[in-house]
Amino acid sequence: MSKLLRCGAIFGFALFLNQAAAWADTFNLVLTPTSGTEGGTGSFTFNGPAPKTGIFNFGTQDTGASLLTALSFNFVEAGKTYTFDLSDKTGKAYGQLLNGSLYDVTYQGTLVNIGVQLDLSLQANGLEYSFADLFHSSYDSSGTITATPVSAVPEPQSAALLMTILGALLFPLRRMFARRA
Repeated sequence: MSKLLRCGAIFGFALFLNQAAAWADTFNLVLTPTSGTEGGTGSFTFNGPAPKTGIFNFGTQDTGASLLTALSFNFVEAGKTYTFDLSDKTGKAYGQLLNGSLYDVTYQGTLVNIGVQLDLSLQANGLEYSFADLFHSSYDSSGTITATPVSAVPEPQSAALLMTILGALLFPLRRMFARRA
């Protein structure tokens, strides 16, 4: 019975190591206008963790890179907030980290059927954006993007799984030390 318990604990620990590495990395973005007045905020999330050194590529499934799982931008125009996300993309959405910092993000999205047609484009390598309202050009803007990484936190069930496995590993040791006393 003890050997069976230990084998199960070792298997569970291997499962935990695989599960603990499966967290997501998120970056918060601020879009600050340098021309025009329209700006906004956003975020994106990809399967992580991303390495702190070297180049790391991420994108939607059609890019072949590590999976971009979420992307959202809230853009304020004349007091009204419009939200762009992956369902609004009109091309491939992808990006790149260089030594853990955002180096490139490319996204182009269009909102239609809301009484206006809005286009948001994030250009590569300059961390810049352009925003166009095809019916109200006075709202057209461009500016810079500031990215801030959000701390990656392992999923809560991973901690519970770790505690269960440690308990299963330590239980036979408790019995062994009790027999010696």
